[in-house]
Amino acid sequence: MRSMRLLAVLACFAAILTTACAQAKHPPDIWIPQLPARQERSSAPSDNIPDFYPSVFVIDAPTYRGTVKEIVPLSGGAIQMQLESYKGTDFGYPLIFMHTDKETKTDFELSRLVEGDYLQLFYKDRTNGMPPIVLAASRFPDPENIIYNGEVASHTPGRLELCCLESGNIVVFRYDNSTHFHLDDYPPRPGTIVNILHRGTLDSSNPPVGFAFEARPYKDYKTL
Repeated sequence: MRSMRLLAVLACFAAILTTACAQAKHPPDIWIPQLPARQERSSAPSDNIPDFYPSVFVIDAPTYRGTVKEIVPLSGGAIQMQLESYKGTDFGYPLIFMHTDKETKTDFELSRLVEGDYLQLFYKDRTNGMPPIVLAASRFPDPENIIYNGEVASHTPGRLELCCLESGNIVVFRYDNSTHFHLDDYPPRPGTIVNILHRGTLDSSNPPVGFAFEARPYKDYKTL
C-alpha cells in the first residue's frame, strides 16, 4: 500500500514538472491583464479610482500617448496611424507612426477610431524599418480635459500647488501612493515645471482642487 501511494505521489510530481517545463519553453509574448469592469457608484469616486482608465496593459512595454492625426487602412483590417504628443507631454517623440496587427488589443473598436482621438498605446519597437507595432491601445478623454501644465508654487505631503503656464491661475492637485512621479526630483521643488495627468474634474473651491494620477517633466518641443 505504501509503495502504491509513493508511486502516485511521484507520478503527480512528474506531471507538475512536465507542465512547468512546457510553460518555460513557451512563455507568453505579452501579458495583458484585464481590469475589473466599471461599477456604478452612488457616491463620489475614490481618489485613486480614475473616472477613466485603460482596460488593457502590457507589462514592460514602451508607452506612448498622443492624438491621432492620420489613419491609413492596411490589409487584413490593420491600420497605420500618425500620432502627435500633446503639449508639454514627453513620451520620446513629438510625432510617431505606428501600426496595428491581428494581435493588437484595444478597449474600443478600431473601425470607430477617428482623427482627433487621444490614445494610450503600448508598443513594440521598430523592426526592419517598419513603424512600431501597437500591442495594446486605450482611448482617453480629450487631452485638454485631463492634462495640466504648470509650475510648482508649493508642495506639502499629498498636495501640489501649481501655477498654470497658460492662464497663471493656481490649481491644487492632491496625490497619494497610487500617483506616479516620473521626475528626477521628488518631491518636486518650487519652480519646477511639470506635466500632470489628472482625473479631469476640478472642484469649485478657491483655488480649484483635483487629483493627480501622474507627474512628468514638462517638454516643449516647439523650443527644440
